Amino acid sequence: MLLYVEIRSFKWDAETIDHIANHGVSPDEIEEVAFEDYPYIRKGKRGRRYLYGKTLGGRYLFIVYVLAGMGIAQVITARDMDDKEKRLYLKRGK
Repeated sequence: MLLYVEIRSFKWDAETIDHIANHGVSPDEIEEVAFEDYPYIRKGKRGRRYLYGKTLGGRYLFIVYVLAGMGIAQVITARDMDDKEKRLYLKRGK
């Protein structure tokens, strides 16, 4: 299911920042994807959302988050897209 969810801000804590850093992703990259690109967002399991997007530098990211309030996203994890996710992202809207 495709969703449009307006993310106005992200809720960051040290644990989340450390976790995504283990995947080589920074909070700035996540915010860039969410706010600068036209992201593709799908509903996931247990209230999670899956955000697919591309950074201005050309990196394709897969981001898992939950809504932590009206327009506030709490990131659970983020990493580079695998090949299947990248194909899904590239063919969206076609």
